[in-house]
Amino acid sequence: ELFIDETDIRFVKPGQEVVFTIDAFENETFKAKVREIYPRISQTNKTIKVIAEIEAQNSSAFYSSLSVEANIIISTKKNALVIQREFLVGKNQLKIKGEENLITVKTGIENIDYVEIISGIDENTTLVKP
Repeated sequence: ELFIDETDIRFVKPGQEVVFTIDAFENETFKAKVREIYPRISQTNKTIKVIAEIEAQNSSAFYSSLSVEANIIISTKKNALVIQREFLVGKNQLKIKGEENLITVKTGIENIDYVEIISGIDENTTLVKP
């Protein structure tokens, strides 16, 4: 069972891949697929329950109620230029080594940790953490 914030549920569909970790199994990553989306929002925490089916590898080692951190893959892109979110200033500006002023970039898909950069820098640009 996964609990998805109501603002993100529009991106989730049955069949999507889920990549997750379990606190009890350090340094291991597991896979699942979204099987079912419950059509009711929890009034307590404004989340929607999603059932993900774990792929067959070592599933007998899992125990009920273990804590997981899960990511549902909603899109993928090959050869994307991504940066750590912490380098962004505001929504779309970066500090570049040797430059006095911030530069504006065009961003694309993102997650909690990373942001795709569509234009404004390239893979040879040296960023400075603000």
